[in-house]
Amino acid sequence: MRLGGYRLRVRTWSRWLYIDQELARGIDPCTSDEHALRAGQLRASGHRAQMAKMIIDITERVHTRSKPRTSTVPLQESAVRRAETDLLELGFLLLRDNAPPVQALAATSTLLYDAVSSPLYNPRAPRGLDETVRSLLRTLQSRAAH
Repeated sequence: MRLGGYRLRVRTWSRWLYIDQELARGIDPCTSDEHALRAGQLRASGHRAQMAKMIIDITERVHTRSKPRTSTVPLQESAVRRAETDLLELGFLLLRDNAPPVQALAATSTLLYDAVSSPLYNPRAPRGLDETVRSLLRTLQSRAAH
């Protein structure tokens, strides 16, 4: 059964990045219907697989000589190369864990899709890519160990 109706899905779609940022900061998904719906979307295996594929694509992109022909936000390629092993482990954990914490999923989504503040794209991000990915890994690995 789907949570809410058409209006709720449209409101959530129009604010998904903001909601992800809030969930990544630890806001309870039960705060609102939009947060609950987005948490469910983030937990869905298809969405987790999409994020894992994007991680793989990003790590492959920094090793290819030809750059994408579409207009994409430039990656911090040296940071991606340094964090490559951890990024790929993050992708693996997204696929392996059937119930990862929504906070880690939202933080991963923000890492991948927030072109303004993500250390994947912004060299002046408050936290470096290495530190950000290692923090996500610790969260997911501690969860997987239980």
